Amino acid sequence: MEALLTQLPEPHSIWQQFHAISQIPRGSHNTEHIADWLVNFGREHGCEAQKDAAGNVVIRVPASAGKEDKPIVCLQGHMDMVCEKATDSAHNFATDPIQWRIVGEHLMANNTTLGADNGIGVAAAMVFVVDRSLVHGPLELLFTADEEVGLIGAAGLGTGVLKAQYLINCDSEEEHAICVGCAGGFVSKAKIPLTRLEAVPANMTLMHVHLTGLRGGHSGVDIHKEFGNGIKLLVRMLKHAQQQEFLLSSIKGGSAHNAIPREVHAMVYVPTPRVAEFTESLQRIAGAIGKEYATVEPHMVLNVTPTDSAEQMAPCDRLSTVRAINFLNTIPSGVLRMAAEVPGLVETSFSLTVVTTFGDHIHCTMSGRSSRTSQLLMCYNWVHSLCELAGVELGPRENQYPGWVPVMDSPLLQAAKDVHAEMHLPCRIYAIHAGLECGVIMEKHPNMSAISLGPTIENPHSPSERLLIPSVPRFFHILLATLAKLS
Repeated sequence: MEALLTQLPEPHSIWQQFHAISQIPRGSHNTEHIADWLVNFGREHGCEAQKDAAGNVVIRVPASAGKEDKPIVCLQGHMDMVCEKATDSAHNFATDPIQWRIVGEHLMANNTTLGADNGIGVAAAMVFVVDRSLVHGPLELLFTADEEVGLIGAAGLGTGVLKAQYLINCDSEEEHAICVGCAGGFVSKAKIPLTRLEAVPANMTLMHVHLTGLRGGHSGVDIHKEFGNGIKLLVRMLKHAQQQEFLLSSIKGGSAHNAIPREVHAMVYVPTPRVAEFTESLQRIAGAIGKEYATVEPHMVLNVTPTDSAEQMAPCDRLSTVRAINFLNTIPSGVLRMAAEVPGLVETSFSLTVVTTFGDHIHCTMSGRSSRTSQLLMCYNWVHSLCELAGVELGPRENQYPGWVPVMDSPLLQAAKDVHAEMHLPCRIYAIHAGLECGVIMEKHPNMSAISLGPTIENPHSPSERLLIPSVPRFFHILLATLAKLS
């Protein structure tokens, strides 16, 4: 490994720190050891360091000589990593260190996630602990726990723990780009009541309606790409065929609250004399929808086949069928509003992401996102109104996290932009329609302004994760110059 480290460009310290933390297992929900290690690391280098009840670590680095009165800046990253490995890998994320390899211009792991998300950001902040020759004002280093599983550490951070005026999050994955905002969000769950018949009516055929081949994607960052939502599309098709008087038995689709559904199944009972007409009606509307989505969903396929599943649930009555189809067809899903501050940025969206049938209910999971709290409330009240009209039970908002509204005239952003200009580097200013820790942290520190920076990381959360090696020193020099300009 020493030979590999010598092949990496300066500053060597950032690679040394990244390698050190890569020796410590740090998957989500397993950050206690890395947190304790970081506390000891800070104290061994003469810094105040502490771990809070949520497992977050704060290290305070003194300012350079003569810079003690400058604004405090917080450098922030998360300690945990996503643990994914190739099927044939024997790696044990609970005990084994991450093994590095260089592939062309990229640093990768050996058939596992690399953990550059966000280990390289943590390592960049650690350099300021060990190298006191760097010029900066007072620093607070915040390393959060369990970001990858719901921003848990950031949510548990105490109000007012940080004294910083500025926050630089080091969890971005694109160099020469500055993130200035993110969406907040919530998850809500609804239960559609079903009344089932005691027996299957005579002369009915059970049909399996299966929509597949959709792209899926993230229900936040990909929502503006107009990928097909499998649940919404299949329900639209069933609504088109409703005159065939089918009876719904079950519907199932989607896998997670933050993923666009890409495969959906429905089981319906159709009057046997109308099976051909039912099938033709579905295929006809599927063909029309296929033309609408030909550019973004070229592989969409609808299969409609008879089945004789003995384990299938009894059919719902006609009223329950109509209510379920109408409710699912009416739920808003997609972009609701674009942001005025950042051209091209989605401000508000809502997605129907999971449906599953259990007994006498269809369970629905929905995800709302916006950078504005008022818009999040609007989304929930919209669905609440639909539920009241349809006689559907709606639960409270869950997994709530705040947004981060872009502030385009902050001194921090201007400093980072000036650094890019002085280095003759391109600089893309953007915001993301997904949750970031910045929003959670800033809600607890409302007078703080923030940006997010980082080197180029591709394929995070997969064994193909790779870090563009030349982007790391470029990112670090931008970070260092921004801190110097603020001081």
